[in-house]
Amino acid sequence: MKSAVLWFVLIAVVAAQDSRLDKVDVDEVIKNQRLYTLLFKCVLETGPCSPDGRELKSRIPEAIKTNCSGCTQQEKTLARKTIKTLMATHKEDWQKLINKYDPDKKYIKNLEKFLNEA
Repeated sequence: MKSAVLWFVLIAVVAAQDSRLDKVDVDEVIKNQRLYTLLFKCVLETGPCSPDGRELKSRIPEAIKTNCSGCTQQEKTLARKTIKTLMATHKEDWQKLINKYDPDKKYIKNLEKFLNEA
């Protein structure tokens, strides 16, 4: 569960908060449907959260606003990979996430630019 919580932080571009995220295996966590579902429900506030999940969920809004501005290059790379993987494999969930944390679509254009940076 802890790996899943850390993984989702990357999805929300919160990697700047914790350098332990450098070694998260994004592909492996996405493959684990049970962990993925628990984590996603936590982040959308439709299910229970672990203490780590609550803390990380609270950081998501600011992270989306700043596009990982305080992240290391490695963290930015992992964030991009995670978001792109989520967009490709869980499109509906990605849309739910954006609708929750950027309902007015103020930050999505900048997030798209962030995803296309090298």
